[in-house]
Amino acid sequence: MQVQSFPIKTQIGIFKNEEDIIDWMLKQDDSQILAIDYMTFIKHAPLIFTSQINEFLMRFNLLKSHNILSYGNVLDELPAVWVDALQIMEVEFNKALRVKRDNKTT
Repeated sequence: MQVQSFPIKTQIGIFKNEEDIIDWMLKQDDSQILAIDYMTFIKHAPLIFTSQINEFLMRFNLLKSHNILSYGNVLDELPAVWVDALQIMEVEFNKALRVKRDNKTT
């Protein structure tokens, strides 16, 4: 994903800096376009792919591809944020596989 530099010109306006983006995201509600989806659309990757997210994706890849556990296998000893991240990534991974499968059959 290519990162755009500021100012980022979009259909909803111009974001002059990171604070403009964060302010806009905080003002959104469920009835409007999902803010994180919009940030993906305009390719502002640093706001989406933070260092923690990149680490989680790397750990998830090691788990899925090589069966390497990141934090062990005792549930009570796992960081809560990792448990949440695993659940989200698993759901999104399965959604992506379904979309890929459905696109191949059409």
